[in-house]
Amino acid sequence: MKITREQLKQLIAETIREERGVLLEMEPMSGAYEHPGDRAGPGAERPQHDGRDRHREETEDLLKILQDLYHLGQKSSQLHDMLCNEDRLEPEVVEKITLASDAIGQLFDSVLYEKTKGNVQ
Repeated sequence: MKITREQLKQLIAETIREERGVLLEMEPMSGAYEHPGDRAGPGAERPQHDGRDRHREETEDLLKILQDLYHLGQKSSQLHDMLCNEDRLEPEVVEKITLASDAIGQLFDSVLYEKTKGNVQ
């Protein structure tokens, strides 16, 4: 049985949706998670949803967040490896790295607190 690249992409997207799986290495597939209301453009009203549509959208949002975090970690690791102790970074670059580090640290602490607030011993 032969399968085209497009059919394979669609099969993977369907499998992820059905099994609620997460393939972190996967780049977002264009159109695979497109909401019908998105085609109307910014500011357009979306149609009413039932509970399954809302759950699907929340799952897709979580998938995007997990992909973003995965790629952030990969890029951070690569940036770390590219820099050496002798590199002199521009002040703006240092500031951006510090801001990103602070933001991720605050986010981590917030999520950790939410996940463990009922489990204090």
